Amino acid sequence: MSLYENIENSTQAQDKWWEVCSTFTDVFMITNSTEGKQHGRPMHIISVEKNVGIFFFTSKNSPKVQEVKNDDTITITGQQSSRWIYTTGKARIITDQAKIKELWTEGVRPWFPQGTQDSEVSLIQMIPEIGEYWDNSSLTNKLYYVYELAKGYITNQKADMSGSDWARVEMLNTQTGAQ
Repeated sequence: MSLYENIENSTQAQDKWWEVCSTFTDVFMITNSTEGKQHGRPMHIISVEKNVGIFFFTSKNSPKVQEVKNDDTITITGQQSSRWIYTTGKARIITDQAKIKELWTEGVRPWFPQGTQDSEVSLIQMIPEIGEYWDNSSLTNKLYYVYELAKGYITNQKADMSGSDWARVEMLNTQTGAQ
């Protein structure tokens, strides 16, 4: 079975992905090195803008900026409590001062001592193309999960996790407006 046989592209699935994503503060960003190897690092999310992208502050001379310039395909994955996200898409390096000022937070000043005027400050905008989420944060999903695990243990049969709130979602392409 192809991974892309179960893709949803409904507005409801996209909205749910953005809603789950907006609860994350930190994720793991994976880029492709100039040698063709994957390179990952933890990143702090500065902003999640529905149908626009996920934004991160970074230094203009960081390896990840060079990697994005070489290959703009990136992956983001994250887990917190009972929620998980995964997305792959395109990255853009943003040096626009208006956007930098709009998203600026004092929490990044240790990396950019001159604030928004620091010569090294830039943003990475991640534009999701395919996203996945697992959301077991509701009480109903937690109870279902525990029930299926207990049932599997007692009956010695594989647990059925089909009731989990999960979807693979084709995201709206914010650059063209197409899916």
